[in-house]
Amino acid sequence: MANKVNEITLYFDEIDCIACSKKIETNLNNDDKLFDVVIDYLNKEIHLNYVDLTIEELIEKVNNIAHKTEPDVNISLKKGKKEHIILYFDEIDCIACSKKVEEILNKCDKLENVVINYLDKEIHLDYYDLSTDELIELVNKEAKKEEPDVNIFLNKIAEKKNKKKNKFNKINIFYSIGFVLALLSFIFQLLEKNYAYFGYVYLIGYTISYILLAYKIIIKALKNIIHGNVFDENFLMFIASFGAIVLSYLVFFKVLAGEIEFLEGVLVILLYNIGEYFQDLALNNSKDSIAKLTKLKVEKTTLENGEIVDTKDVKVGEKIIVKAGERVPLDGKIVSGESSFDTKALTGESLPLDLECNNNVLAGYINLSNVVTILVEKVDDESSASKIEKMIKEASLRKSKTEAFITKFASIYTPIVIFLAFLIRSISGSLE
Repeated sequence: MANKVNEITLYFDEIDCIACSKKIETNLNNDDKLFDVVIDYLNKEIHLNYVDLTIEELIEKVNNIAHKTEPDVNISLKKGKKEHIILYFDEIDCIACSKKVEEILNKCDKLENVVINYLDKEIHLDYYDLSTDELIELVNKEAKKEEPDVNIFLNKIAEKKNKKKNKFNKINIFYSIGFVLALLSFIFQLLEKNYAYFGYVYLIGYTISYILLAYKIIIKALKNIIHGNVFDENFLMFIASFGAIVLSYLVFFKVLAGEIEFLEGVLVILLYNIGEYFQDLALNNSKDSIAKLTKLKVEKTTLENGEIVDTKDVKVGEKIIVKAGERVPLDGKIVSGESSFDTKALTGESLPLDLECNNNVLAGYINLSNVVTILVEKVDDESSASKIEKMIKEASLRKSKTEAFITKFASIYTPIVIFLAFLIRSISGSLE
């Protein structure tokens, strides 16, 4: 049986001249898995047929062949010159949310290889046929479908602590008032037997309390529905709590028989917000701890002659000086002096480590007492601090198998729960 022949159009960015494109065309046609290759130099297109290759294998093969003639050419499925850029963001609620934003951006026609580094608040991506302004506009527009409050920038910005603090305080004030109103409304509900008009008091109290506690979840759920992301935890919390509130209204005004469950509706939201608060608290503490590990590197280093240079320019075999209070910039061996070092950033050991001549020191240690001279044994990129930073960043960019499973499971969990709830209600209703 003959292999299936596939037809495709690829795009390139830089080929110096028509003659060069003809050489590439000839080389491509000489490959036994590529046929009828035609390069349209004017439109920067490569039309070809191929067999026995996946798309990824095809792209790799075509690029490898083309690079023999044009080392700088890039051939891809998307039209236009491929550019790489790092963007920066301010507000994404959690790592799982950043993965959802990442998935949305990767679906854009003019974007590919999008990777979000949640720890450093960076978005690494490749893009085609877009100006910088158009890129920023597109990425912001798509990201806001998942995270309405996010802002994405071209340049790294300092974290707006005051703004975050004000926002944090505003939300806390709303939640505190909501909690107090819920508590007072519960007391009025208990006293309703003695004072009938208290019923309307707690009705109003519960309603205002619910709005203050749930407004953020409701807004986010509605925005997600508009953007086609219906079944998420916000929607689930919304229908669970709102359903309890609506049923309580119907019972209160004697439209339905049953128990008034205002308190239950408010408690669902209150407990959810408490859980979110502790989750954010734990996450922020973890982020701070990890961020400290990524700041072990020292940008400037003092050589033995007193000259201050960039750490990345120091070579193996050179001698450097580390004064008391300074962080060791590079791995090496003490050749002069002795001192105590704070090593807890690397080892977790709280007690200082006393080192002397011929003892090894690692980048990231903090010199606590005396000036020492160190013989450099590893360059900046190979130092312990660089390796730790690299591992942390790589870990933050990778989605673990567990996280991937949870993301997939969550997409089907909510609709199943909603369906089962309606099914059980329908069966119980028919039995009644």
